Amino acid sequence: MMKMSRTAIALSLLGMVAHPVFAAPSFEETARQVIIAFQQRDNAKINALIDKKVGMYVLYRIGAGVDYKWMKSFDINKPIPGFNYLLGQVGWFSEHIPVDNEFDHHTEVEYVCEKGWDHAGFFVSYTGTNNALLTFSMVNGADNGDQASDTRIANARRLELQSERVVAVPKEWGDGLIFHLSELHGLGKGWSLTLLDLVTEDCSA
Repeated sequence: MMKMSRTAIALSLLGMVAHPVFAAPSFEETARQVIIAFQQRDNAKINALIDKKVGMYVLYRIGAGVDYKWMKSFDINKPIPGFNYLLGQVGWFSEHIPVDNEFDHHTEVEYVCEKGWDHAGFFVSYTGTNNALLTFSMVNGADNGDQASDTRIANARRLELQSERVVAVPKEWGDGLIFHLSELHGLGKGWSLTLLDLVTEDCSA
């Protein structure tokens, strides 16, 4: 039986532990993939970014209230199941794809009805203290007064504490794409698309 030299053994062991470990996509990369998927109106790409267990919420306005739909898969042609709601060809179908340093974590942006967003760019904010629309919609119910269970409200609050809000606005005073990404499985283990906000730009109330 051939004996291996110490050098050969060391190299063999090194090879065993030197296989690359593939890191989960960064926040910026995941946000970029969401933007690309909506630019291309590609349901398969959108659904690949949704956690199959947690799913995704779509927030929308009904009358003067805010309501939500939970889903495990999304159809851009029928964003709110059971409602004849169409996502128009709004400003976020720009062909521009942001690089990492274009994601702005500092600037606060505001949507002005009948005008649009007061800044152009790609803006990120924490949803734990602001923009907690999902919890709000569950606590207050829609026009019919329905309220979610305490468990569902608690889960929504927990989800928002794990989330960052992205507002993608390609043109000043234009419309944008608003979504939440959540770290569902711990730090550094990837981000999932968990919410699409169709409320903020809806001034119909």
